[in-house]
Amino acid sequence: NDLSKLPGQDAVFDSTTGVLEALPAVGWYVSYEHVWKQWATAGHMNFRSMVMWSHVNVDNLDFQPPDAYEHTNRYTINAVISPSSRVDMGIEFIHGERFNKDGQRGSAQQIQLVGLFRF
Repeated sequence: NDLSKLPGQDAVFDSTTGVLEALPAVGWYVSYEHVWKQWATAGHMNFRSMVMWSHVNVDNLDFQPPDAYEHTNRYTINAVISPSSRVDMGIEFIHGERFNKDGQRGSAQQIQLVGLFRF
């Protein structure tokens, strides 16, 4: 089993030295939420949306394979309505991109629905 080929690692095993090497990594995100409408007559009802960009970068080690995970970008946009202070309903679109050490890349999109009910 070559443990240096597993994705999403915090560390990789260098079989030549017998040492588990930590992978230096940094991640961050920036987001903005905007409240479009609040209805005072309906109590806490409001409509809002959010846009976010996040990034993770891994400083790969020389002995890692060319297809090792190097960095990702993820973009998110959503819309949420709260018909009461105890209920949120919304829809979200996510686009993500993965880049490998050798420059190969891939992307994926998803749409998800959310319902949050506070008791």
